[in-house]
Amino acid sequence: MKDQGKVARTLGGAGSAFLSWSRVLWESDYRFAVGGRLNQLDTHRVLKRRCLRSHDKCRFPGCSLSETLAHVFNHCAGMMDAVRGRHDEALKIIERAVASSAKDRTDRVELRVNQTVPSLPGPALRPVLQVYNHTTHSVLVVDPAVAFEDQATGDPKTSSIARIAELKRTKYDCIKQHLERQG
Repeated sequence: MKDQGKVARTLGGAGSAFLSWSRVLWESDYRFAVGGRLNQLDTHRVLKRRCLRSHDKCRFPGCSLSETLAHVFNHCAGMMDAVRGRHDEALKIIERAVASSAKDRTDRVELRVNQTVPSLPGPALRPVLQVYNHTTHSVLVVDPAVAFEDQATGDPKTSSIARIAELKRTKYDCIKQHLERQG
C-alpha cells in the first residue's frame, strides 16, 4: 500500500490506544479512525488515486487546494469551525487540569486564559494559557496546537508538530525575554 510508511511512523502510544480498547467507540467511529489512520477515507485525493474521480480539488466552494486529510482537518476554510472546536475542547481539558492541580498546592498560582501578558510592550500577543507561580517566580505559557500529522519523511523535523512548535517558540520568544527581564 502506498501509505504504509506514513502509518508505520504514527503507530504506537496514545495515538493507537483506541485499537486495543475499541469497545468504548461506536463501530462507525472505530471504522472512521482506522480508515483515517490508513489514509483510506474518501477524500477527493484518495478517490482520484483509486481512479474514481478525475480531480482532487477540495469540495468546499471557492477552495482550489487538494482535498487531503490534513487539508480537511487543519486548513480548509469550510472546516475552520470544527478546527476551532477541537482547539477549544483541548483548551478546556488543559485549563481544568491546571486549575485543579493548582488547588492542591500551597503555592500562590494565578491562571490567565486568553489574556495579554501584563506590562508587555509591543504587539498584543495573547497566549491561550499563562500560569504564574508567584511563590517560585516561574511562568508557564501554553498555546496548544491540535495538528493532523502528515509527515512526508522519516525525519522528525519534517513533522507538522515540530514545525508548529518552532513557530510558536518564535512567536512567543518576546514574551519569554520580557518575563526573564522581570525576574
